[in-house]
Amino acid sequence: MGKDKKRRRDSSESDSSDRKKKDRTSRKKDKDKKDKKDKKDKKDKKDKKDKKSKNGSEKPKIAIGPDDYYKKNPEFCVWLAESKGKKFGDLSDDDAKKYFERFVEKYNNGELSSKIYS
Repeated sequence: MGKDKKRRRDSSESDSSDRKKKDRTSRKKDKDKKDKKDKKDKKDKKDKKDKKSKNGSEKPKIAIGPDDYYKKNPEFCVWLAESKGKKFGDLSDDDAKKYFERFVEKYNNGELSSKIYS
């Protein structure tokens, strides 16, 4: 009978150590899953942040350039009046082009009010 008790104890000790190993492995897997999820969440958050500008409007899908001077004139005139307090008709050609360059930069960075992009 003494041998049977010893065998039972040995098998229960090995069962206990097996459970501990499984617990450690399980915890490590859970931690790895959590780390992966955290990284994905951070990346998604960064992507959203990059897509949004300082004032909350989204960056345009298509960037504009100096060639869009006539195409984006209505939006440019609104921006000029609201942010600079100037009327397009009162500007010289050189001044209008300089202001348009600033407008293009802000437009492409998504820094303008949302009504400019609609």
